Amino acid sequence: MTVISPQNDGESRTIVDICKRLNMDLRISTQPWGATLDQEPPEHLQNLKRVVVVVEMPSLTLESKLRDQGHQVEIVDHHYYPKIGLDRRQPLSSLEQVANLLDYNLTRWEMGIAINDRNYIFGLLDAGYSFDEILEIRKFDLEAQGVPPENIVKVREALKTAPVKKGITILRLDFPSAGYAQDFLVLETPDQVRDLLILTGNPVRKAQFYGDPVKIQKLAEIGEWMGGGDKSKFWGTNHPDVQEIFRRLNIED
Repeated sequence: MTVISPQNDGESRTIVDICKRLNMDLRISTQPWGATLDQEPPEHLQNLKRVVVVVEMPSLTLESKLRDQGHQVEIVDHHYYPKIGLDRRQPLSSLEQVANLLDYNLTRWEMGIAINDRNYIFGLLDAGYSFDEILEIRKFDLEAQGVPPENIVKVREALKTAPVKKGITILRLDFPSAGYAQDFLVLETPDQVRDLLILTGNPVRKAQFYGDPVKIQKLAEIGEWMGGGDKSKFWGTNHPDVQEIFRRLNIED
């Protein structure tokens, strides 16, 4: 079995670590979020085992090509890709799916990483993880994403003065990958689902929304990725139409 996986967040890094410990044939992608199999260097896809496990790197064309070459392709994913109309949502996180494929029992720490990825902080609280455990899991996830510590401080300060419109906190930043801003809102009021819209750049180059699943659904068709649990979801796009986003959320710029 060959496992092809990025290591661009806590979940995928844990998958890579488990595969290394089990001496799997492992191909580690260096792609960031939004990784796809067709963007992977061809040399990484040579001499594959008969069973190929592809972790969160969607590409219907390459997956079909691998099958045509005689490979059994196992897709590991739990996300929805509205831009390409590909729905791979399911209850289990990718880490749990890989554990099932490898007949591997996740530790409490690893299960916490899995729960964080599919149901975020709300899921960890529901599963009985302590605040200290949650903070360590979130820290690990952010470090795996390559988030600079100084950016975390900047986000926390920016939230103090961010406007709130129709119950949605609107955070404008000059650097990307700041979804962890939602961490501060959730840990401040863990019994509530608070909505957060992050707009990055001037002009805006990236938009992310975290919170109410109903509002996420209104944004679905103009996004490039979305996911999350029943209580809180996330959505995003690297090609935002800010006016249209505001219109769908019924807020004014």
